[in-house]
Amino acid sequence: MKDTSIGDFKFNVLGGINNQRTVARFMQLNALTDPDPRRWPFANPVRYRYYWNQQSRPMPELSKVNLVDPVLGTSREVALAYQPMQNQPAINSLGDQKYQYALAATNARFFNKRLILLGAVRFDAYTNNFAYNSNYGDYPTDWNGSTVIYKPAAPSDYEGLTYTPKNAQGQATGPAAPATARPRDALGNRLAQYSGDRFQDDYNFPRIEDQQVTYSGGSVFHLFPWMSVYGNYAQTFTIPPPNTTIFNEVLAATVSEGVDFGLRFNLFDQKMRLSLNRYMTKQNNQPSSGPVSGAVFNAIIGANAVGDFTEGGTNTRGLMPVPPAFIQDRRQLEADGYEIEAVANLTKSLRLSVNFAIARADATNASEFTAKYIDDNFAVLRQIVIDAGATVNAANLASLNTAIPIDQRSPDVNTAISNWNSMVNSRLGIVPEKQIVQRTRSLNIYADYTFTAGRLKGLRLGGGARYRGPILIGNRGPDSIVNPANPAVAIDDPTVDAFTPIYSASYTVATATIGYSWRAMKKYPITLTLRIENLLDEHEPHYFNTIARPPGGDVTNPSRISTPRDFWYQMPRNYSLSAKLNF
Repeated sequence: MKDTSIGDFKFNVLGGINNQRTVARFMQLNALTDPDPRRWPFANPVRYRYYWNQQSRPMPELSKVNLVDPVLGTSREVALAYQPMQNQPAINSLGDQKYQYALAATNARFFNKRLILLGAVRFDAYTNNFAYNSNYGDYPTDWNGSTVIYKPAAPSDYEGLTYTPKNAQGQATGPAAPATARPRDALGNRLAQYSGDRFQDDYNFPRIEDQQVTYSGGSVFHLFPWMSVYGNYAQTFTIPPPNTTIFNEVLAATVSEGVDFGLRFNLFDQKMRLSLNRYMTKQNNQPSSGPVSGAVFNAIIGANAVGDFTEGGTNTRGLMPVPPAFIQDRRQLEADGYEIEAVANLTKSLRLSVNFAIARADATNASEFTAKYIDDNFAVLRQIVIDAGATVNAANLASLNTAIPIDQRSPDVNTAISNWNSMVNSRLGIVPEKQIVQRTRSLNIYADYTFTAGRLKGLRLGGGARYRGPILIGNRGPDSIVNPANPAVAIDDPTVDAFTPIYSASYTVATATIGYSWRAMKKYPITLTLRIENLLDEHEPHYFNTIARPPGGDVTNPSRISTPRDFWYQMPRNYSLSAKLNF
C-alpha cells in the first residue's frame, strides 16, 4: 500500500516447517581383548603419543597390534576396532526435531518516509525426541561391537516410577524411593534383585514439546539526511537443551527480552557510515551448565563402606544415583553493552571498517538446582565418604583415615575422597547473589587498498586484527589458606570469595589478504585471493575453566588456590587460496 493519505504500508506473512534427524557418534579405537564384546568400549583404548618437537603426521590405520604383557613376559596379536564411547550417551544419539513457525510483520512509513514503524508477531512450536545409547550391560552378549542400540521410549508413568531397595537376597532394605537410576554391578550389569523393577534411566527422556507467541516492535526516525535515531524491543523464544537437571527433569522453554537503541550517521557525502548502539537484555530461567557433573556425585554415592568388597556394592545410606552425565542447571541473566561500528570508503581505493564492543553480563541464583541438591544431601554424602574410610575436617576437606587397616579399606575410598573435595570446592563458588558472568571488550579492524591504475592495477592488499579482552573463567570462592593456628589445616581465605572473578588473558589475532582481479574475457572477471589467518602465529593457551590446586603444586600444603585449567589454542598460521569467476 503506497502513497496513501496516511503513509506507506507493507505487510508480510510467512511460515515454515523444519523436520530434522540428527545421528551423532563419538567413537574410540580399542583393542578387542575381552571375550565379552560388551566390555570392549571400556578397556584397552589405543592411544597415539606425539611430542612437541615432532612434526605432524597422519594417524596410522591399524587393524591389529602386538600386545605385550610385561608381567607374564608374553605377547599376542589382537584385533582393533572402533566402538561408541561408553561415557558419551548424549553424543551417541539419535534426534528427531520437528519445528514449526509462523510470522506476521508490518512496515509503516510516515511523513514522507522520515518515520518508520516496525512490528511483528511470531508463533513457534517444537517437538524433540531423543534416543540415547543404552547401558552396555543391557546389550546382547553377541553384540557386533559397533552398532548402537538405543534405549526404548519412556512409558506414560515415567515421572512416577518408584522401586523398593533390596539386598542380594531380594529382601526389602528400605521404603519405596524414586526409581531414577538402576543399580548395577561394577561391569554395568543389572542386579538380579531388581529384575522386575523399572527405572527412568532404562528409557529415553519423554518427548520434549512446547509452543510460544513472541512480539517485537521498533522505529527509525530520520532526523536529518545524515542522521537517524532508532530503537527496538524484541522477544526471543529459546528451545531448551535435552539434558536433564540433577532432579532428572527437563527445563521448559524460555522467552528472553531485549531492548536496543542508538544513532546512525551517513557522513562525508556518504563515504562513511557510523553506528552507535546500546543494548540491554534479560532472560529468566536461562539454561546453563551445571558446575558439578553427575559422575562426581555418583562416585560418592556408589562408594562401598569399609569392609565391603563386593563389585556391585554401594553406600549404605540409601542415597540413589543422579543422572550420570552432563547436568543442566539454570540462572537469571541480565546483560547490556555498547557497540560502535564504522565503515568508510576513505578514497576510491582505500576501504576501512572498525568495530568496537563492550559486553557485560551478570547472573543471579546461578546453579540453583546443583546448590539445592548438595545442601539437601550434604550430611548424607559426608557420611558416605566417612563410611568409605575417610575423615572430614571442620573445613569439610576429606582425607584418608589411616587408622583403618589397609585390608579393610573400601576399594572406593580414594575416589570418594577426591570427588567429595571437588564437590565441596564447587559449592563454595555457588551463591544466590548477583555474580559477574562476563566483562569483556573486543575490537575488529580491517583495511584494504586496491590499485586502480598502472602495472599493479587489480591488485588488492588488505590486513586487519581481532582483539579479544580478558574473559571470565571462574571465581575464587573455593580458595583457602593455611590456618595460622594449625599448619596442617586449611581455612577459608578471607581476602577473596565467590565474587572475586578470575579472567583469562586477552589476545590478538591478525589476518592478511592479497587479491588480484582481471578479465580473462571481457564479460567474465576472475578474482584470486590469498588469505593468511593468524598472521603473527599467536599460540598461547587460552583457558576457559578453573580448578582448586595446592599453591606451587605442593601437595603437602593443605590450602588451595583456584587455578586456570582446560584450554584451547588458536589455529596455527594457515593459508587459503580461492578463485572466483563472475558470470
